Amino acid sequence: MSKILTIMRHALSSNGSITVPDIERFVLPEGAQQTEYIARKMTANNLQPDALWVSPALRARQTAEIVKTTLNLSCEPEIYNSLYHDDDELVLDQIANCNNSVRHLLIVGHNPLVTQITCQMSGTGGFGWFGTSMIVSLEFETDNWADAQRAKIIRQLKVKC
Repeated sequence: MSKILTIMRHALSSNGSITVPDIERFVLPEGAQQTEYIARKMTANNLQPDALWVSPALRARQTAEIVKTTLNLSCEPEIYNSLYHDDDELVLDQIANCNNSVRHLLIVGHNPLVTQITCQMSGTGGFGWFGTSMIVSLEFETDNWADAQRAKIIRQLKVKC
């Protein structure tokens, strides 16, 4: 048995401004379409999470809802402030403490955090920057999230330009 961690960057969103704080930026229609495309590709690649963690930012929550709806997930998104505040050490600790009944965890967050976590957990230093709606799935050869230290990348899906 193994554990799978899928890491996703939020969908294409509006720009922040003086009147729209960063945390309230919203997903644009093009971003919603791109996220639906990625979610359908997740289904085609047998990537069906049973837990969903998301940043409190509006664009991340909207992205998670699009994925949840498209994949017909029964789990409710759980808000983790650490996914917004770029605290990779805290996020790694939270992953290590994930309930072991969860086999496949999907995290929806932001750069640079999603890139940092992917590089740290896969041991790939030159991975590159996550594009919007992009996912990387990591597989850990363990039944225990606390032992999920080094993973292999099993899938990478991104929006076609």
